[in-house]
Amino acid sequence: MNGICIYAEQFDGVVEPCTGELVTAARAIAAQTGQSITLLVLGQDIQALAKQLAFPGVQVAAVQTGLSAFQDDALSAVVAQALEHLSPASVLIPANRTARSLFSRVAVRLDAGLTADCSELFLGEDGAFLQKKSAFGANAMVVTAETDEPKLVTIQIGVYEPCPLCGEVPAVQELTAADASSQVEVLEVVESTEESITGAEKILSLGRGALEGENLQLAQVFAEKVGAMIGGTRPLVDDGTIPFERQIGQTGSTVHPKICLYFGVSGAIQHTEGVRDAKLTIAVNKDPEAAIFDYADYGVAADMKEILSALLQLY
Repeated sequence: MNGICIYAEQFDGVVEPCTGELVTAARAIAAQTGQSITLLVLGQDIQALAKQLAFPGVQVAAVQTGLSAFQDDALSAVVAQALEHLSPASVLIPANRTARSLFSRVAVRLDAGLTADCSELFLGEDGAFLQKKSAFGANAMVVTAETDEPKLVTIQIGVYEPCPLCGEVPAVQELTAADASSQVEVLEVVESTEESITGAEKILSLGRGALEGENLQLAQVFAEKVGAMIGGTRPLVDDGTIPFERQIGQTGSTVHPKICLYFGVSGAIQHTEGVRDAKLTIAVNKDPEAAIFDYADYGVAADMKEILSALLQLY
């Protein structure tokens, strides 16, 4: 097995923007190993999709299929067959909900391992392909190395800068897939109206403390006043306070804001790992021993309600 394969996910004929991030990750590895990079895309209009994959130094392999991303029972068979044909050493996959579901099935079909939600890929001193990810309930960061091939790796969206297109459309290797029928019938696809938090310059990140009393309402008013977008930790998503698109961290989005204000956030690594390269971070938590104070540039040990109420008096 050789080469790096990237799963280029698309919806309704539009390639997901995170594909460029995976290309950046692959190019960093390939620069040291000399491996080829192949983008695998599935869809109906192969040539139209190929035009969106004009990244430098890549090849494109495509399978023409009308299967939806939500029909992963059948789609996984098509992807597995394509990977068996391409025989890559590793496969880079976006860590979003549809690709996670799809490749858990693909891994079973290929009898391969899958390292999920990686935040960094690199080579060890011995040349081994290593992945950094959270473990032990996302309370620690570990480095793993799969020994079997192909190595399936899902990568958090937002941790790599997207590779720009070069304008030269690559030649397409069209693969033939066996007929695969799905037991899933897609009746309707309802697109989320929530704006992605990944591009926000100002973020108000909320933790469990925001669930107390009127804290959430105060935070919403303050965010609107300062032009910030509200994001938060997984517990706020689980109870429906904020949508999944606003979850920050290992199992959510990775963000690169200029300013991040933490209110009621404890500072667990599974959340703070999702904030990269912020120019300024300020934390407010009534627990003076909260781990978030070790991470933030400035910290205030106080009740968030008092701080937000005082700040709103200034506007």
